[in-house]
Amino acid sequence: MHKKVLLALTASLICQESLFAKEKDYTLGKVSTAGKKDRSDYSGQVNLGYSGITAPKSWQDEEVKKYTGSRTVISNKALTQQANQSIEEALQNVPGLQIRNATGVGAMPTIQIRGFGAGGSGHSDATLMLVNGIPVYMAPYAHIELDIFPVTFQAIDRIDVIKGGGSVQYGPNTYGGIVNIITKPIPT
Repeated sequence: MHKKVLLALTASLICQESLFAKEKDYTLGKVSTAGKKDRSDYSGQVNLGYSGITAPKSWQDEEVKKYTGSRTVISNKALTQQANQSIEEALQNVPGLQIRNATGVGAMPTIQIRGFGAGGSGHSDATLMLVNGIPVYMAPYAHIELDIFPVTFQAIDRIDVIKGGGSVQYGPNTYGGIVNIITKPIPT
């Protein structure tokens, strides 16, 4: 009994020193925020710190013809010329992307890209759906059901579809592809 009490007392005395330890204070140098405020000439390029090497700010800034993967952009002009009435109608024109109705009567359309997604339960768990680059479905399996989609078709400016994995940039459940719906700017 005495050994246990002595051991506990010794342990508490040893640990007590770190309780009163103070971290070292650091003072940062002066930070300057001077620079151009007009960004009209901004090229969308980010300097990587190496001489002459730049990269696009994001894949959204990159031109489709320069994108290294498989990507389709449905422009606003194409959306209006094709007289689409819904998101699923517009997406049916994208090669490699299929719209599947889980109920058979068109009540629950789901997305399948390159054969991934639209599993047995009718849910698309291999495709990430974004609105202006922000994930829409954060369920455990990212189920995409277009009938309850939070954006009206009239608010869409363009649709950007990336086929294939995007796990490095967007996380899990993207091995089928990524559908990014970009909305029109709010008029001021």
